[in-house]
Amino acid sequence: MLCLDRRTFCISTTVALLACATSLPSRAIYILIDTSGTYYAQHARVFQALRSIILRLRTGDVIRIAQINECSFTEDAVLATFVMPEKERAVNNAKRAMIGELERVRKSLLRAGFTDITGSILAAADFLSTVTAQKRIILMFSDLREDLSTVCTREAADLTLKGISVAAAFVIKLPGDNARGYTHKPV
Repeated sequence: MLCLDRRTFCISTTVALLACATSLPSRAIYILIDTSGTYYAQHARVFQALRSIILRLRTGDVIRIAQINECSFTEDAVLATFVMPEKERAVNNAKRAMIGELERVRKSLLRAGFTDITGSILAAADFLSTVTAQKRIILMFSDLREDLSTVCTREAADLTLKGISVAAAFVIKLPGDNARGYTHKPV
């Protein structure tokens, strides 16, 4: 029979809870990059932002980078997946490796003829639903103009974003965006 005094029991319980907490990734981030013709020129800015994001990752973070292309609800759209190591000492080496992989991805990225934004968000939500994390985030770099290919078909799926934060960055204005005469008035 093991007998612990109250202080030893509390310390043991705290250590066990902290061990559980550190095994939970702090953030799971799914980054979507529009590779369509209307957005392709933005890639230098996008990859500069991605390098900055990678440099801010912490131990246990999970990041997946995928492209928004003709048919984005497939594994073919995934460009890279990274899991930051649990040991603080290994984090900087992992970040250097990620930035090297990111550069390889940047050089190999091809322009897409169509833009399946809905499919990419479905894929991101599907992946994030499988990852246990304190924060789950979808970050899109896109002009937000969807242009579906006729060859891409998918069954109607429910888009569930409960517990997922969604943001768009570097959204560009396209010709015709103000076709109805709406204009932005500075406040």
